[in-house]
Amino acid sequence: MQLYEKTQLFNAFVQRFFSLNSLLYREKEGLEIGESLLTSAVGGCQNTIS
Repeated sequence: MQLYEKTQLFNAFVQRFFSLNSLLYREKEGLEIGESLLTSAVGGCQNTIS
């Protein structure tokens, strides 16, 4: 394989890795937001019941 092809492959790998990383990060943030929404919703229900 020529150096140019190797560089292209490496760049593609790096890009894929970083986009995956940011996706995972965004998903983690979303999960945390979802959890806090869920806990506040559950808290609201408990307040209504008692």
